[in-house]
Amino acid sequence: MTKFTILTGAAIGKAIAGFGKAIETFKAREHQLAFSALNHVDMHNDPKYLNALYAATPANYRGGLRLWATHFGAVKFDEKAESGPFVYAKGKTADMEGAMNTAPADFVKSQKGDAADKAFDMVVELERLLKRAGDKGAGLRELNAVKLAISSLKGAEIVSAKPAPIVKKAKPAAVAEVQAAA
Repeated sequence: MTKFTILTGAAIGKAIAGFGKAIETFKAREHQLAFSALNHVDMHNDPKYLNALYAATPANYRGGLRLWATHFGAVKFDEKAESGPFVYAKGKTADMEGAMNTAPADFVKSQKGDAADKAFDMVVELERLLKRAGDKGAGLRELNAVKLAISSLKGAEIVSAKPAPIVKKAKPAAVAEVQAAA
């Protein structure tokens, strides 16, 4: 376990301000090194520096570097490759301008934002619901209702092996007679 001095009072605020500056410096340095390594790949078809940077990068930042490099560079990621996890991807075109304008740390954030901005697809969501409901033992009537909704959204007709059971409602007079008899 790492031993350190516990900060108190104003020292905590000063340390946090210094930490913020260190993070910005790290982010800028990571971008410089990552771009330079990707530029080397673009010029020489050799990802050796990108692999060295990946090995030196802390484990919790490697995913961002991997996504950034494979998106912008002419590389693919293969953990089983003997030369290193990044290998040159022949035929893939690098986007060096995009790599210059986007730091690896910012790229991960923008990817998460893109996922959140995807349009809501009702059919996909209903199909997920249908699968979950079927796995949980939902009744045939409920499953057919979801299938009907999916079909109407797709513009197709529903075809069911078994028709949904029809539940007959009791007539109000019959209910009153049963209650009077009791």
